[in-house]
Amino acid sequence: MEFGGRKRIAAVAVAGAVLVAAGCGGGGGGGGKLSKSEYSKKLAAVGKGVQGLSSVSTSGGSPSAQFAKLRKGLRDAADKLAKINPPSDAKADNDKLVQGLREIADDLAPLEQAARNKNAAALSAALANLQKSGGVKKLQEAIADLRSKGYSSA
Repeated sequence: MEFGGRKRIAAVAVAGAVLVAAGCGGGGGGGGKLSKSEYSKKLAAVGKGVQGLSSVSTSGGSPSAQFAKLRKGLRDAADKLAKINPPSDAKADNDKLVQGLREIADDLAPLEQAARNKNAAALSAALANLQKSGGVKKLQEAIADLRSKGYSSA
């Protein structure tokens, strides 16, 4: 299923690359307000989890099953971020990351439909639309703002 697999990897790469490039990655939070360093570590852990979603496309199964796994992974990452108690200067950005991940999960339907139909033109168009979507823009904005404040995954 090479046709759909490449496009699914690309869809995950949209979300994953944005987070990983920003140094965001896995792990939930909870508890008290995190320090800048602790928050950066939580972001790094969530990002690694999102990056790991690229394996979804190679694990076999129908496009519907693959996209269900991808959606669940993105929503799980959003839920982990939502449980984190970030430093005050990162709260709005963390909220934007959560919203962006959830929006990307919701925006996968056109990609899924095109993959089911094995329609390369529709897949390309859906991927281009996803890359310009509000969810991806929210991730990019939040990551840029976090970087400007000195947050990283180091």
